[in-house]
Amino acid sequence: MCSGGRRCAHATGCDGDLAAVGRAAELYRLCERRPAAAAALSDAGTLACVRDDHDRSRELLHRARETWQACGAELAADRTATYLADVPVQRRGFDDPVPEPSLEQWASLTETEVRVARLVARGLTNKAIATRLTLSPNTIGTHVRNAFTKLQVTNRVELALQVIAHDRERPSRRCR
Repeated sequence: MCSGGRRCAHATGCDGDLAAVGRAAELYRLCERRPAAAAALSDAGTLACVRDDHDRSRELLHRARETWQACGAELAADRTATYLADVPVQRRGFDDPVPEPSLEQWASLTETEVRVARLVARGLTNKAIATRLTLSPNTIGTHVRNAFTKLQVTNRVELALQVIAHDRERPSRRCR
């Protein structure tokens, strides 16, 4: 079942299959079928949440909301934002260690995500980073969220700490 209990064409034959719904969303995106991609992303986000994969759920629902907004479908974007607000956030305690990202996780960052992460570590806001890189603040926000997901951090401070630690440990191979 899809968001709101209706059955969507992309879900036919892949009930509850998060990977299949994710592939459908990607195919819709590649075919420039943005409303269908947004619906599939929303459904994938809902499936991830049901499976207690809240980080993945938030990522998918963020992408769904952005896609709905790009289509001009503000009601659908608002509805997706409501779903997003309902996804539980796992907070780390003050003394809980931030997991150390592996080299593979660092390697998974795009060049732009690395540049954005390093600017976040310097204390720049998304708007300041956008101005510096001549990109939109929304695009910068996407890069920041992608870095959060790939490095398994939940906020800008944790991201900055990971960048600093990574650069300190690998001075000759700074992030990229």
